[in-house]
Amino acid sequence: MKYLLLEPMSIHREPPHTIEETIQIMEKINQDTPLPFYLCLDLGHGKKSSHNPLNPYQWLEELAPRVRSLHLQQTDGKSSPHWPFTPEYNQKGIISPTRVIEILERGGKGDIYLFLELFHSRTEEGDRKLLADYRESVRLWKKYLPD
Repeated sequence: MKYLLLEPMSIHREPPHTIEETIQIMEKINQDTPLPFYLCLDLGHGKKSSHNPLNPYQWLEELAPRVRSLHLQQTDGKSSPHWPFTPEYNQKGIISPTRVIEILERGGKGDIYLFLELFHSRTEEGDRKLLADYRESVRLWKKYLPD
């Protein structure tokens, strides 16, 4: 094992839930640990209930050097719906693969693992859409990833 991950959440009862709190906790836990802690950042966390309007780009800009894992979801900026990256949701959503990759290339350090974290209803319709939505989301992100 080379490091551990901490995922900032989107509500007060699950710290860290603000950028400032995330930085404070990361500095504190990394003071005296045999394994460093890095971040697993979810692009849909940090919503209004945490007293931070959801601005995934601000979170990513400020925390990119500490990120080793990124949960990818399409979001409307008001909640954390874990939508797929399909035309329907990309129209409503605020996450741009181009912008995410640009920020990571500018400020990230080392390898960063990208994970699609998509939620579907537990219905037959949700089951039918699940694989198609993942396939379409993977196709979209692959267009923007460096070779």
